[in-house]
Amino acid sequence: MLEIKNKAVIKGFLRIEDLDNGDLFAFLDGEDIYMKTDYDYWFIDLATGKIYDGDASKFSDRPVRTLNAELIIKN
Repeated sequence: MLEIKNKAVIKGFLRIEDLDNGDLFAFLDGEDIYMKTDYDYWFIDLATGKIYDGDASKFSDRPVRTLNAELIIKN
C-alpha cells in the first residue's frame, strides 16, 4: 500500500533537472505522482513502478510541480 500525506506545493516553473534526488513531483498537465531518482534525470512512476529517462525530449522541458509530501510504503 502506498500513502502520500500533505498538500502539493507549486514552486514556479520547474523542470525535472531542477529537482533533487528523492523529490516527489507531478507534471503540471497531469495527476500522476513521480519520484526523482539519484541517477541523472531518471524518475519513477509511483503507481506503476515504471522508470523513465527524464532527459528524453518529451520530458526535458515539461514543467513540473513539487509535492510537499511524506512517502510511506507499507507491506
